[in-house]
Amino acid sequence: MAEEGTVDVVTVNPFPEIKNRMELDSIPSRGWIECVNCIESQDVTDGRDPDEWALEHSALYPSHQRYRIVSQVNFRVVPSGVAPSGFVGERTP
Repeated sequence: MAEEGTVDVVTVNPFPEIKNRMELDSIPSRGWIECVNCIESQDVTDGRDPDEWALEHSALYPSHQRYRIVSQVNFRVVPSGVAPSGFVGERTP
């Protein structure tokens, strides 16, 4: 419990280790819509319709007419014989 006037910080590994496909299915994902022309984006997990954002963006930038919805899941794997470090890309010989 945090002391009065402080905040408890909960750290979540942004790249959790997985060992099989079933673990991958349980990892949270994030999603966004992005303009292909300028890569400006809007979160799509906030309940807002992605097409509303695209129409508003196109009204501001009439030549921007192509969009994509992106879903992202971060994870890591640790090959056999490699000590897990908790840091992406770091391997112990």
